[in-house]
Amino acid sequence: MNINFPSMQPEILEELSYIYNELRDLKNYNKNIIEENNKLKMKINDQNRKLDIVHRLFNTYSKIVSENSRKIEKVSDKKTKQLDLLQKIKNLENELYITKLSKSNSTDIGNIFNNLVNQ
Repeated sequence: MNINFPSMQPEILEELSYIYNELRDLKNYNKNIIEENNKLKMKINDQNRKLDIVHRLFNTYSKIVSENSRKIEKVSDKKTKQLDLLQKIKNLENELYITKLSKSNSTDIGNIFNNLVNQ
């Protein structure tokens, strides 16, 4: 008794063989894609780490610039106050000098002017 299954026919066996080879090729292709994907994930992780470092550096830089700006502003305020005080001192010295001149007699005033001219 010879039973002939349809799956044993040469055309079907050939087709199954072709499909099996295609499947094997697709598995290899899939494996390569997965490997490439893993490499890309590693590159992305590397880039993310680098980007994180750059962000931290930028934040640190920003803080330093901000602190330095505040320090410069404080120094500038101090210098402005010092200049204001110096101007007040000069004004007081001038007032004192004018008061001294107004209390002096004309000979003293003449001597003071001569001293100023000779300097």
